[in-house]
Amino acid sequence: MGDRPLHCSIKNPITLTVEDQKNVFHSGCKVIDVTFPNVSTPETPTVPISFCERVGEICFRNYYTAYISIRVKFKAAPDNGTESGEVKWKTCVRKMRLMPSPHKESGSQDYFTISKKQFSFEVSNISGMRIILQQPSPVWKEFRIEDLRLYRSSEMMSKPPPLPAWLTEDSPNSTKHKLELQTKAKEKIWTRVFLTWSPFPPVYRNYGDFLKKCQ
Repeated sequence: MGDRPLHCSIKNPITLTVEDQKNVFHSGCKVIDVTFPNVSTPETPTVPISFCERVGEICFRNYYTAYISIRVKFKAAPDNGTESGEVKWKTCVRKMRLMPSPHKESGSQDYFTISKKQFSFEVSNISGMRIILQQPSPVWKEFRIEDLRLYRSSEMMSKPPPLPAWLTEDSPNSTKHKLELQTKAKEKIWTRVFLTWSPFPPVYRNYGDFLKKCQ
């Protein structure tokens, strides 16, 4: 699960009904709309859409919902050189089963996580989401999902931003300075070794002469 949830606005579920002048028929279907306030309105072609951060996980607790489907709204890529694409809806999760049997208790109050592996495509650059709940059984009078949360993709969070070039690349001056420090350190070590070997060491002009003598 991602550590930081996505900022979004989750509306109250709407029950879809079919009615006439005498009767009202409950379809066993509810719709929850989710909007992202940091994304521009796609219906306005003159206003560009900001990229919504990639959705990685959708977590919730079930309450007698048998199936769940998820559709997302995005702006398609421009065609034929046009500046603005058409706003489209696309299904990323189709009728995922939450209860093994709609008429039995099993799975009715379990916690679920829908990850990107269960999406039919990458859920990114979206401006809205529609969650469709279905319960065809007449046994249960009420059904819904609770504690709904959307999280960013863990891949995006695991990749740290790249460091600037001046921190990762060595300049010629810094490389030369490192070599000088390494040479001085070696000279100090060999000087101590030489003094340990001989109580009355001869005088050498430089480090190179000493190495030749030791060979």
